[in-house]
Amino acid sequence: MKVVYISDAVIPSLTANSIQVMKMCQAFKTIGHEIKLIIPNNPKFNKYDIPWSSRWDHYGIDKRFNIVPIDCKSEYEYQKNLIKLITSLKPDLVYSRNIFATFLMVILGFETICEIHSPRFHWLHKIIFPIIIRLNAFLSIVVISNALKSILLRENNHFFLYQKKIKVLHDGVDIERFHIEQDKNNLRKELNLNYNLSMVGYAGHLYKGRGINLIFDISKNLPNCKFIIIGGNQKDIQLRKKVMKEKRIKNIVFTGFIKNHDLPKYLAAMDILLMPYKNKVQISGGGGDTSKWMSPLKMFEYMASGTAVVSSDLPVLREVLSENNSILCDPNNKDQWIIAINKLLSDKLFKSNIEKNARRKVKLFDWTIRAEKALN
Repeated sequence: MKVVYISDAVIPSLTANSIQVMKMCQAFKTIGHEIKLIIPNNPKFNKYDIPWSSRWDHYGIDKRFNIVPIDCKSEYEYQKNLIKLITSLKPDLVYSRNIFATFLMVILGFETICEIHSPRFHWLHKIIFPIIIRLNAFLSIVVISNALKSILLRENNHFFLYQKKIKVLHDGVDIERFHIEQDKNNLRKELNLNYNLSMVGYAGHLYKGRGINLIFDISKNLPNCKFIIIGGNQKDIQLRKKVMKEKRIKNIVFTGFIKNHDLPKYLAAMDILLMPYKNKVQISGGGGDTSKWMSPLKMFEYMASGTAVVSSDLPVLREVLSENNSILCDPNNKDQWIIAINKLLSDKLFKSNIEKNARRKVKLFDWTIRAEKALN
């Protein structure tokens, strides 16, 4: 089947949104579809110093697909060029992450699936969604959590009338890429993390709500551990290092940004992985709080790595996590986190069971499985 994927993501970039888009396109190709990714081409949107030529390695993409940038000096120019391109391509299916583009594709008669990651709509989207959801060419809405579906149904009557068109598909992971057989000690030497201490890792950005301050508080109480913070931009890292100096914390190491391609080895090298989301979680660009409906990529990557996970006990995370495959803690109670880390380091059998159960559970969330369900 000929599939066109429409996204507003800046590619290549450091955003989780761009990773998700690239992984889904690879999954569509893996299961046998011809896929073209359509993205906006406007230099002012790209704040990241990542060369276009490195886009595949940057995201750890093995199966390459066509990426078509569209000139978009204005929204009007973008939509005009998009219509022209899609009409010439004549796809069997349009998969869209842009609500207005979804509207245009459905009006033009192209069978379309729309994936949305937030219940916050622009006023124009609130007008057009009740129209497109009734049309035959509009096949379904894909959302990333049951919580997000519930919010949509509660806040929008037109969604409730067509709730059968809403599919819940959590985010995913490349299972095989995260199955690292290499010994932890050898991994640590390779990654220049050869510390003679237990290693507790965190991977991701350092935005507000990600729990970095909680990691600082925990680290002061666990001098027998080295805390490895993987990711973050240089500005945020420098600010955090300043706080470390003020608090006299000496057992935290920042790796800086690493390519998604290299992430599996870093996660596998850790003894424990932390996901200390606060009750309010900020996304890239400082926009909003996603803690009520999110489906973090790192959750699935952590689980696939085979390293024990300690996570904040948030309702939306319990759609995947449980006491069977992780340790869940109150994000406002540092003592629970300290107890959890010590439990995992002292009880090897318990830790092993947590890790095995997580790997077993995450097999349900491979990107290819998600892509098949989206098109089913």
